[in-house]
Amino acid sequence: MANFTEGLKKLSFYDEDDLVLHEVMTGNGEIAFTMFGMTTEFRVRTLFTKEPETIRWIETFKPGEVFWDIGANIGCYSLYAAKRNVIVQAFEPSPVNYWLLAKNVAVNKFEKITTYPFALSDRTGIFFWEPNVTAGSADNQLLNECKAACVQSYNIDELVKYSGVEFPNHIKLDVDGIEKLILEGGRNTLMDSRVRSLMCEVTEGAPETEYIVDLIKQLGFNEPVTRHAPYYDENHYAPMFNYLFYKT
Repeated sequence: MANFTEGLKKLSFYDEDDLVLHEVMTGNGEIAFTMFGMTTEFRVRTLFTKEPETIRWIETFKPGEVFWDIGANIGCYSLYAAKRNVIVQAFEPSPVNYWLLAKNVAVNKFEKITTYPFALSDRTGIFFWEPNVTAGSADNQLLNECKAACVQSYNIDELVKYSGVEFPNHIKLDVDGIEKLILEGGRNTLMDSRVRSLMCEVTEGAPETEYIVDLIKQLGFNEPVTRHAPYYDENHYAPMFNYLFYKT
């Protein structure tokens, strides 16, 4: 019988179960996170300090309410919400980030998080995509021309109408560039009175930010509360703010 591995060098590697777990203590108990590279470590170690306004917002959710985490990354805020008995729908199209998101859900044995390995946009279909393959990275972009890969995308209104996804009460939108497309594709959903709050990360001064704010207000939300941590004041993230919108 042929030996198909003859001559190949035996490589050392980490077993998946040997990946470092870091436990973060919260007011509702510990959450374990899988560490896979410096970016994931940064996200986990800054859970309470990078975006304290996001943590405070999640702490206002009532048990049993539904939180949509659009651009969930490795799941820091999804897991924090689930630990508070909030029902979480987490959307993350990056393959490496989705793997860590799903692994973190499994490690913690959370049953209140459903994860979705696709993007949201203004239409349902296949988009070209330029992924950042660093674990925990952001800045993954949907494109109109082929770069490296393709990803499935869904329109929010169609997703709600034709799938069993839980209807949102609170939505976090952190997608680095296609916010207005996602909002346009979810007009009917976002106008529903069951959606009570929405947090959207924006770049102050960018041309699209005024459009995004006006659109969200047209959908029934009040003027935004704008926040970011002092961490952002002295570096290239200075223009980045979380805009938090509520309905009266």
